[in-house]
Amino acid sequence: NGSTRIDYDRDALRRVVLAQGEALFDVRNGRTKPFEVVAGGRVMRDLGTTFNVIQTKGITQLSVSQGKVMFDNDGAKLTVKEGQAIRYLPAEKKVERFAIAADSVSGWRTGQLVYHNAGLSQIADDLSRRLGVPVQVAPAARTIRFTGLLQVSDDDDAAMASIAPLLGVDSRKQGASWVLDVHAR
Repeated sequence: NGSTRIDYDRDALRRVVLAQGEALFDVRNGRTKPFEVVAGGRVMRDLGTTFNVIQTKGITQLSVSQGKVMFDNDGAKLTVKEGQAIRYLPAEKKVERFAIAADSVSGWRTGQLVYHNAGLSQIADDLSRRLGVPVQVAPAARTIRFTGLLQVSDDDDAAMASIAPLLGVDSRKQGASWVLDVHAR
């Protein structure tokens, strides 16, 4: 996805580091050495699957759309299966596990972003990656939550014009960025 940086060593092609952003991995079985993704200091080892990893603002999220992935959380090995996701919150040193719709995992590739009780900050991060422009949340709107599907076009003006009413907020362009804020009265 946009604003993503993946590092790899040509001598270790079965291991990549997701430094920031979001990437979808579709890995085939049959290799003697498993494929690994490192993000936020956490290792995710493929067990024959399709999975998505997000690394942003120190938070690491793994979502599995097919098969399963082993998530190494400082030695505690957690298996994440199809239709599951986990989010590592480093400030709290905590892992959250939650259910997801398996077919929504790669939705960002077609502009479909699916949420269940998501905060506007998470949505703004996703929109920033998808649109390639910064999207921020005004302090007054940070407590707003959203459940539903957002269809995001590639044009940031059109996308923000259609998304803001669904989120129950106003959007305004501020320089090269967008700001989501409570409705003006």
